Amino acid sequence: MADCGCDRGVVPVRYRNAGATELDASPLPEAVVAPPATTDDWVMVPVRRGVREVEPILRLCDRYGGAILGGYARYCCSPRATPAPPGDVDVFPCGEGDGEAIFGGLYRGLLGAGFTPISESRFSVSFAIPGAARMLGVPSVQLIKPLVEGGFETCGPMSSVLGRFDFSVTCVGLGRDRRVGVAHRWFLADELAMRLRVMWPADPTASVRRAARYSSRGYAIGESELRRLQTTSAAVKDAANWRRHLIRGAS
Repeated sequence: MADCGCDRGVVPVRYRNAGATELDASPLPEAVVAPPATTDDWVMVPVRRGVREVEPILRLCDRYGGAILGGYARYCCSPRATPAPPGDVDVFPCGEGDGEAIFGGLYRGLLGAGFTPISESRFSVSFAIPGAARMLGVPSVQLIKPLVEGGFETCGPMSSVLGRFDFSVTCVGLGRDRRVGVAHRWFLADELAMRLRVMWPADPTASVRRAARYSSRGYAIGESELRRLQTTSAAVKDAANWRRHLIRGAS
């Protein structure tokens, strides 16, 4: 999934099991942008931490639909003893039913639970977390808008939405069962190795920024992966500029 990139300022809002504790980290193959995921690509992974902290949001997802996907779900399901902390909580209007209706229900539910909208972008609405809530120090909740266009897909079946994420370590989501999540079959090995494997970068430039942020948390992205993103990014013209761009994104 490309960066949601909320703009600052308040604006009106229009509205098969896997999971061993230790895994062998296999070498990363020569990079190719992954083909569209099939049903065989998704596995159930154990949830290890972090659920209690977001229980108010999970209850809203139980009621209206939607799911926590991406970085926070990665943290909850990581096989590492001390995983990199999440940057925020991303809630997607995915699942059965109309994406707009799910989004609207989640939006109203967040307001009713004391969350305050603080900014909005084309992709999401950012909410401040109530003072009484403790969510591992994350600064905000991002409610993702329903969108299916230009390589982006934020609503519909969870596997379809995850099938548009840019790195394997973020291809994971929390479902209604608080004990297991859904993840790409490469998730556990790549997360254990702290390795960024390029999957489906709908917006390569935004993927550069995300790669930079993950690199600052200790993740590694191979030269072949960088070359793959470079060839699909119109924003970076050569390898030297690419590296400068990546470094700027991490600062």
